Amino acid sequence: DAFRAAYAAFENGGSAPNIDDYPAVKAWPAFGEDADGQRLALAPFVDADGDPFTYTPEAGDYPDIRPTEGGGEPDMAIWWIINDKGDLHTETGGEAIGLEIQMLAFAFSTANAINDMTFYKYNVINKSNITLEETFMGQWVDADVGNFSDDYVGCDTVRGLGFCYNGTAVDGTANGYGANPPAVGVDFFQGPFGDAGARLKMQRFVYYENDFTLRGNPEVATHFYGYLRGFWKDGSRMVDNGQNGYSVTAP
Repeated sequence: DAFRAAYAAFENGGSAPNIDDYPAVKAWPAFGEDADGQRLALAPFVDADGDPFTYTPEAGDYPDIRPTEGGGEPDMAIWWIINDKGDLHTETGGEAIGLEIQMLAFAFSTANAINDMTFYKYNVINKSNITLEETFMGQWVDADVGNFSDDYVGCDTVRGLGFCYNGTAVDGTANGYGANPPAVGVDFFQGPFGDAGARLKMQRFVYYENDFTLRGNPEVATHFYGYLRGFWKDGSRMVDNGQNGYSVTAP
């Protein structure tokens, strides 16, 4: 906002803004290079000078942090890239596919419930030479509500909302909220497109115990893949049994 105001003043006869005074604008990664040195378009920007192939803040270009084209701007945003080929997969032990995910995290400063929300937009790009026939996307959440040892999780299948809440009316211990503890929810507002062309809401809701039992922490790639698909570590299907979701008789 400060940069745009300074540039607008410059266009109205004022002095040119010093780009070094706006490091976030100057360092915006609008373009980069791949491993072969080929130039790539990366972070979106508002093209003020009519040259979409060059990011030039000196000519009025600035970061585009709008979640949707033509939409409103959040009060804070962070953009970055992750991929599955940049390093070893020490967590899953799985092989790299060749996916790049361009991330935009953003939030609004408001006087209503939106002030308590953060939003994340994923642009998933398959940069491999393999056609992916099946794709499963999951959001891993460690939602500690104050004291983590007395929390419960659940889901609202109608809303497609996963949530975490306190198991007691009073959240005790030094790290607790005390009386009337809050809850936290996670939702895909605009999920990925399914085979029929419609956006998918929550298809599965999965939890696991913080141990290494059959319902515990995933340890190898097949465990992670199974959890995304709704299967326990022994290959049995997760079921809605009002208890722990595990049944040896599940199909």
